[in-house]
Amino acid sequence: MIFIERKEGESFERFLNRFKRALQGSKVLTQAVQNRNFQKKKSRNVRRKNAIERSYIREQKEKLVKQGIVNPEQQKKILKGGSLQKKN
Repeated sequence: MIFIERKEGESFERFLNRFKRALQGSKVLTQAVQNRNFQKKKSRNVRRKNAIERSYIREQKEKLVKQGIVNPEQQKKILKGGSLQKKN
């Protein structure tokens, strides 16, 4: 926790700048940003499931290209559009 008191006769702008410098020096802000953006590590099963889904989509794209239904340039658009989603 940072405690900074305003000096006698000090302007508010000067006090604010001094506070900002002290805040950056203490690394409180960087720690707060790291905590806010923290993401829990995915479990092994979830990562494995995601890898299987990616390989399925890749296989389906290659299959459509071989059949001549899709041009190789259109592959990325298909993946983003989500038209090749695995049916459970």
